[in-house]
Formats: sequence, C-alpha cells, structure tokens
Amino acid sequence: MLYFSSPVGMERIWGSLPGAGSVPVGEMWWYFQNDEGSSSLESLDTGDSTDPHELTELCGIFKDGPPVMVKTLHTSQVLSVQVHPGSHGDSLKKDETWIVLDAPEGSYILAGLELEPGGTILEHLAAGTLGSALRRIPVAPGDIYHIPPGTVHALGPDLEILEVQDSCDVTYRFYDWDRTGADGRPRELHLEKALLSIEPPPGGEAIQIGSEGHISQGAHTGGGYSIESVGGEYPLVLSGCGIFFLSQGHIMIGSRRMASPACVISDPGGGELDLSGGSGYIIRPGGGSWLAR
Repeated sequence: MLYFSSPVGMERIWGSLPGAGSVPVGEMWWYFQNDEGSSSLESLDTGDSTDPHELTELCGIFKDGPPVMVKTLHTSQVLSVQVHPGSHGDSLKKDETWIVLDAPEGSYILAGLELEPGGTILEHLAAGTLGSALRRIPVAPGDIYHIPPGTVHALGPDLEILEVQDSCDVTYRFYDWDRTGADGRPRELHLEKALLSIEPPPGGEAIQIGSEGHISQGAHTGGGYSIESVGGEYPLVLSGCGIFFLSQGHIMIGSRRMASPACVISDPGGGELDLSGGSGYIIRPGGGSWLAR
C-alpha cells in the first residue's frame, strides 16, 4: 500500500516562500518524525492515515522510528554557516545529501575552508571574516552533493534543494553573517560544540555524487539511507518502507495522477506506481555506506 505525504511548511528568515505571517517559509518537511511532530501519511487506497513511526514499526526494522528525514529547502539568502556532529564518533550523527532542484546561473554552495598558510578558523571568527575563508562550489540544477558530518557548510541564496538527512536534526551554528532573527536579536551560536565537531582537512568537504539529476554509479551516502535516481516510462515497484520523491513531471498511481513535487511512502508490503515520464528519487531508510570517493 502507498501513502501520500502532505508537507509541513517551516518559517525561516532566509526562506523564499510566502508564510502565514511576516516570516517566509524556507523549508517544506515531507517525511519526518521528531520533537516538533510528524508527517501525516494518507493511504492512496483507503484514505486511512498513519505516521512515519507507526509505519516503520510495521516494517519491523526501525524500532526507534524513521531514521531519515526528507525536506525541500527554498532560500532567498545565504544560510548560516554550520556543522553537524558525528565525524569523531559522537553519539549524535548527521549526514545529509543535497539534490539541486532549481538554481539560477551563478548559484553556489559553501563547504569546507580555504585557510591561508598559518591561518585558523578562530582568527576568522574573531575578525568576522569567515565568509572569505569558505570554499565556494558552483552548482546547477541536477547537481548532487553529500555533506558528511563535520563539514563546514551553508547553502547559497535563490536555491531549491531536496535534502535527505539522518533524523538527527542537531545543527551547530557558528557564523551567521551578522544577521538577526525574526525577533531582531542575533541568532544563537554554538561555537564550542561547532569547533569540536569540525573535520579535517580544514572544515571537511562536500562530495559530489551526481549531476544532471542522476546519482553516480557506485555512489553511496554515509548516512542511514541510500538514494537512487529514477525516471522514464515504466512501472516502478516501491519496496517496503521505501520513499519516492517526485521532482519532475507526474506519476500515475492507479487512476490517480500526481504532479511534482510529491512524496509517496510504501507500507511493509510495498506498492507500484507508473512513472509516466516523471523522474525523482527512491530513498531507502537504513541503507548505505560511503564507498565512492
């Protein structure tokens, strides 16, 4: 059986989508279960509803709930410079993968540091010049990057990104471009934890694992998930507890037509859909280790 997920909009000061109030929406959460709530999943067959935790319990392999979270990010400004834990064997660990859905010419992401000989990140933080030490990577629609734990990173402006990540949503922010939050105050920084989490070479690195919308052959993420790019004109069988994110075109599920963007999740028995020329990504919770470097 297949379930359809209705996304939940999250307000972010750097967002580009209209929000209910003065703060725009920057994130659409398609599949999640955490302290802030959970996705509402509706059966395409019966109309019954469930949530990710109940569904993964039925699958019998994820006792602590869904190990993966699926979002789309919509940026109007560069995001804060941050790092996720896990590179040094921390109990908390967060990998994430960015799939560029839309990006104007000249777009970029920031990942890793380019320090001058003898320079340190602390000197840049003290001088307020960390922006000049970040490695800028040009991106175009269809580029796919994996961001391992310990990588200093930030998304650039005017991007639409599909983000697949471990359910651990811990983020350490250590630079925010002297920006204030919606309340007019500087946003909280987590300097000590961020500095302890950074991975060498300076600041880690973003690893390109695909382009033109396709995951490179042999590429695997290092998180609690694996991703496969699919598209064409054929029936697609989604295995138990699999997730399919439709990024372009449309699909058919029985007589129901679904246009992108859309997110479909299967129960333990799996389910079938017709790609009908649409394309997107199969996300399998619980799989993957980084092999292709």
